[in-house]
Amino acid sequence: MMAEFLPVRLSHLLRFCAPGSIVRGADGLVVPMDTRYWVNEYGSPIGELILRVNRLRSALGIEQELRFPPVATMNRLGLPEGNTLPAVRFPGWMRCNNCGRLYRFPWIDQKEGVLRCENKKCGKPGRLVQVPWVLVHEKGYLDDVPWHWLAHRDRKGRDQEQCKDETHLYLKMDKDSWKVYCDSCKAQKDISHGAIFAKGFFKKYRKMQQQPWIRERVPSGEIEDAAPVAIEIGDSRIYSPTTQNGLVIPPESRIDSKLIVARLGSMQDELDGLRRVQERPSLLRSRINKLSGELRCTPEEVQQAWELIESDYLSQDEEANITQGQLSELEYEALTTVIPNLKDTEDFVTYHYSDEWRMLEGSLNPSAKVRKIIRIIDQVVSVQRLREIMIYKGFQRPVGGYSDDATPIPPDLEGKQDWLPALELFGEGIFITINESILHVWEQNKAVIKRAGVMQLRKDGSHLPIPLPDPSPRFILLHTLAHLIIRQIEFDSGYPAASLKERLYVQEPIGGNVVTMAGILIYVSVPDKAGSLGGLAELAEPKRLLPVLESVFAHADWCSLDPVCTEHDGQGPDLLNRAACHACALVPDTSCSYSNVLLDRVFIKGSTVHEESSTIPPFLDYVDRRSP
Repeated sequence: MMAEFLPVRLSHLLRFCAPGSIVRGADGLVVPMDTRYWVNEYGSPIGELILRVNRLRSALGIEQELRFPPVATMNRLGLPEGNTLPAVRFPGWMRCNNCGRLYRFPWIDQKEGVLRCENKKCGKPGRLVQVPWVLVHEKGYLDDVPWHWLAHRDRKGRDQEQCKDETHLYLKMDKDSWKVYCDSCKAQKDISHGAIFAKGFFKKYRKMQQQPWIRERVPSGEIEDAAPVAIEIGDSRIYSPTTQNGLVIPPESRIDSKLIVARLGSMQDELDGLRRVQERPSLLRSRINKLSGELRCTPEEVQQAWELIESDYLSQDEEANITQGQLSELEYEALTTVIPNLKDTEDFVTYHYSDEWRMLEGSLNPSAKVRKIIRIIDQVVSVQRLREIMIYKGFQRPVGGYSDDATPIPPDLEGKQDWLPALELFGEGIFITINESILHVWEQNKAVIKRAGVMQLRKDGSHLPIPLPDPSPRFILLHTLAHLIIRQIEFDSGYPAASLKERLYVQEPIGGNVVTMAGILIYVSVPDKAGSLGGLAELAEPKRLLPVLESVFAHADWCSLDPVCTEHDGQGPDLLNRAACHACALVPDTSCSYSNVLLDRVFIKGSTVHEESSTIPPFLDYVDRRSP
């Protein structure tokens, strides 16, 4: 069959379309192959090197280089030019939507056009569609459901025991019951009552292949430890990506991307060419001279830039040896501190409105509630430009439930490559902090602590396929506020909520050298150097931001599903939300970093329970209760 090309949005490439995922295209489903196939004829990675990210790599505990995935462009004929992401069709079994006949890899024989049933008993040849179930193992293996083995599992008689015919299998609905049967030996299996979806059903199946593009079988010992499970395509347990994100902040964000070293670092083919001839001085000199013309600089500058790149460009100095928690603190510090002598060409550009924000109280003669909102927000910052790095670290197939301790399957499946795929996203945002003295008094309320404790117990017993933070009162409050702000920005500015993202900075005052944090960054970032158009950053202007926050606190008070929503004991996955539903606080999954859970409007609006141990005053009322 001719090669097929499936266009994929770059922003989806390392989350929903990455090695091990099942991607839906116009004509069927495919699975991207692992990163061992993302190389050129010399075995070198195709993707360009991402520079100026050493501090971020160190903080995230990443020793490998970061590289872009293969990216192609479309020419005038509608064909891709450049390097594409290799993938294979999967599932390999297809079913006639008319007679139910099963075919394995029918595209091998039917070279072009719509795949059709070739069964003479079908009447009008039906169209072939891929079967809706796959076989998944918790160690990351993925294969087709063994339909022939399944049909003959309860085989009877010599004919059924010796049948090897895979060309006469059928998968049909018979009297509200799905059955797979062999028309050759009449063996059959009813699959409608959930038996094949139960754990342990495939424990005796020993022929599971590791991946759709890898024909080696899964070691029998691993199947004995944990049997594969049949799951319907679309189930979140099939594929859960593991990604890490971080902002590029000073000093790395202050390195001009227009420098020769940065420009040369993005020319992967040229860098590979220099490496191939580095032991041949005459050829090396020739290539450097050619590059000096393309980069409009001297050969000496090209030589110096190449030497910097080969020495890892920015060395891992002591300042770069930081932890992930410290990186969050450094991001918070960069957002809350005025950076001197900023240039528009830098990757992290902020403008502070905090003084203008506090002046609103005297200039507007606001109402009592608006005055409280002004006092409860401590800092307001317009993030006019930011650079975010999204790193794909692998995936899990949590068929038995998600585990924080589970090691993700690496992008190359073996964990031997010296690079990881990543993307750089550019955008803008709004950053606010909550007044620490007000917040500190509020989170000492016994009812607040008790209500958050219930959420903690539920989180401890949760099996969601993502890691979740501990739901402290501070976190739940900031998380709920962030969602309400996203919904309000969508209403006021026209930004679709799905394009907005949250980044929370939460750290309770626990003493020592830990930085106390209570910040919310709402931002948009896209894989385009131009980023967005500036509308979100402009919304941080105090006179424009105040009506947004006024509406946020008003909408926190009432949901169209109240009183049911407010009084709900638990809703959402594993009951990890309280007063939060689609009508008030939930946002698109792409906008939330925590799977739309750990939300509760009561922490903002207060409770209506008239019991001393359960009463939570409105958060704004704590403006007058701040600690000295």
